[in-house]
Amino acid sequence: MDNSDLDAACDVLAEIVHRDTLRHRIVVLLAEGKSRKAIAYELGRSFHTVGDDLKETYLRTGLRDRVVLAAAVRRVFGPPP
Repeated sequence: MDNSDLDAACDVLAEIVHRDTLRHRIVVLLAEGKSRKAIAYELGRSFHTVGDDLKETYLRTGLRDRVVLAAAVRRVFGPPP
């Protein structure tokens, strides 16, 4: 993935999380290194719900794995506090 693809993915990611507070929290927790199970527990959602939200995010952004998604989240929102 080159920089222009990552820029486009970041734009889509920013749009997605702007409209969906839960998905915003999910991707931020993922960028912090938390597992899907830990994210589900912290948000009071099922493991499968978190997984479905992440799959949809991957599909819409064109990103393929959690490492690249985490990098995109950090690029959009900055490093975690």
